[in-house]
Amino acid sequence: MQYAVGMVPRTKYDVRTFPEGPFPRAVTALRKGSGLSQEKAARLLDVTLSTVSKWERGEVTPQPMVQDTVVARLRAVAKPKPRKPRAG
Repeated sequence: MQYAVGMVPRTKYDVRTFPEGPFPRAVTALRKGSGLSQEKAARLLDVTLSTVSKWERGEVTPQPMVQDTVVARLRAVAKPKPRKPRAG
C-alpha cells in the first residue's frame, strides 16, 4: 500500500483495561466523575479537545504509557466518593 509523502498509517495500540474499564470507558468515567467537560480535561491533559473526544469514542488509542498517565491524572482530580458512616 502506498501513502502520500509524509503520510504513514496510524498505529492503534492495545487498549489497556483499568478498574474503571477499558481505556475509552475509563477516560469517560473519570472525566465525568471529576465534573470535567471534555474541554477542561483536554487542558488538564495538555491535549486537544478532539483528542479527548477520539479517546472516549475509541477512535484513537495512545501508547500504553500515555494511557497510564492520562488515567492517573484524571484520578488525581476525581471527586472522592462520600463514605458511608460506620454503624455501631
